[in-house]
Amino acid sequence: MRKPRPAPALPISQIAIATLMALIACLALFAPPLGAIGASAPAISLSRGYLATEVLGNGETNWYSVELEEGGAILGEADQEGVDVALDIYDPAGRKLLTIDSPNGAVGPEPIDFTAPVKGTFRMAIRQSSGSAPGRYKIAIRDILTADANAARLAALRYPSPALASLWQQARKEPAAVERFVAGRTGKGPLIEAVAGDPSARRVTYLYQASPDTEAVRVSAGPHGASGGLLMSRFLQSSLFYASEIVPSDARFTYGFASIESQRLGPQGEVLISSDHFSTDPLNPKSFGGRALLELPDAKPQSELADRPAVSKGRLSTARIRSAALGETRPISIYQSPTSDRRRADLLIIFDGQLYASKPDEDGVPVPTILDNMVAEGRIGPVVALFIDNLPGRRDQDLSANRAFNDFAAKELVAWARAHYRIADGPRHVVAIGSSLGGFAAVYCAFRHPENVGNVLSQSGAFWLTEKGATWRSPYPNPSGTGIAIELYRTAPRLAARFALSVGRFEDSTSLFAANREMRDVLLAKHYPVDYVELNGGHEPIAWRSSFANSLTALIGTRRKGIHS
Repeated sequence: MRKPRPAPALPISQIAIATLMALIACLALFAPPLGAIGASAPAISLSRGYLATEVLGNGETNWYSVELEEGGAILGEADQEGVDVALDIYDPAGRKLLTIDSPNGAVGPEPIDFTAPVKGTFRMAIRQSSGSAPGRYKIAIRDILTADANAARLAALRYPSPALASLWQQARKEPAAVERFVAGRTGKGPLIEAVAGDPSARRVTYLYQASPDTEAVRVSAGPHGASGGLLMSRFLQSSLFYASEIVPSDARFTYGFASIESQRLGPQGEVLISSDHFSTDPLNPKSFGGRALLELPDAKPQSELADRPAVSKGRLSTARIRSAALGETRPISIYQSPTSDRRRADLLIIFDGQLYASKPDEDGVPVPTILDNMVAEGRIGPVVALFIDNLPGRRDQDLSANRAFNDFAAKELVAWARAHYRIADGPRHVVAIGSSLGGFAAVYCAFRHPENVGNVLSQSGAFWLTEKGATWRSPYPNPSGTGIAIELYRTAPRLAARFALSVGRFEDSTSLFAANREMRDVLLAKHYPVDYVELNGGHEPIAWRSSFANSLTALIGTRRKGIHS
């Protein structure tokens, strides 16, 4: 039998290294926590109102200590005066809990706002941040709070709504206060509260009563709709979720709730399923377009929308127009104001006909009712309006940079209207009107056919579109640098056209809002007459209802106001 071969002998240097590594590993087992290295270092005891200026040299660390109860807090700052400091905070066992080192260099405050997770003596080390030169700092301790006082402070930060802050105080004593509070909001909707020092704003706090399966909730649409909505927080451990934002006091918009509901199934609940749910606000009795409607106290009345019994009504009819440009027959709806058969009228060509030919109690823009009231008030003269209905699946194609559709709208329809109604002569008596894609189409229509269309009323125009068309997923600016309508008006000679543009401040700031401002700026730079309005609303008919009458008045009103050139 062969004897086993002995292991090869290690060189003396390798034996020494192995022995040293084993010794280090052994010592590490008995080494104190990192924070305990400074546990015996002299420390200055901190108290409320403590204030001192200290010098920090190379490699130096200044130590401080503070007694805190569980949930208590220390508040203050280390103001840097030439040295970039870092603050390390250690728990009573010597473990480092956090490091405070703001990216503000060697000048300015490092905030001290620490809540104790346990009761005991906490130590704070102030040292030079990596690479910093020596210098001075000033340490100031504003307050050392008990758990109760700290809870009140954090609640004030967490619940900026005075009503919710008050509810927090009540709920600490009586949990049933939350249920009574929610029941008391029925029929009232979100909390609307004043903002200190700003009478033009209001704090809006949305409330959502969750089910036991609710995992998360967002406020959809509304002022933050374009950025994904507001994530709601759970109020204490209750079923109430809330979210607050500050909005202009004249805002009018719709909103809803998007929740994630989760269920655990199976013998041990090992199967987790989640689903998205969308709902309106059961606490808010007002709705529009399938969402809850919120009108803040200073929102301007929409008096033009009311169906007034004493006002003479225009005539409504329908027709089917054969289009050579499109190679098809298109349906349209027609409005004639009461005096349009006796006096020469202005002609309105309106895209998205179904949206704009609605009734006041429907979810669109009730243009026939608006025109009835405007004519009765003498704000505009006689009008004939042609509403172009959308064909199924054809809206995007028609209202993009579609020359055939523009020929139909600006040439064939205008010619047809002049042949059948008493339309005043010239393009200055023809208005192209639309919203979103329709707003783009109206601007494009006036550019392609200035001989027939002399006015444009655009609401939230989609001016980021390229000439080849685009989808709503397209970014702004476009790969070509800007939207085609903007570029056409920027580079072409000035036309004899007038514009009324409106856009909502709550719309997507990277496309619709920015593109409308750019469109305005290009038109003004070319000395076009422009009436431009930014509304405290979103990309929706409730906002377009608000601006329609004033925009139309600016273009064809009997006493035009608001046009700038």
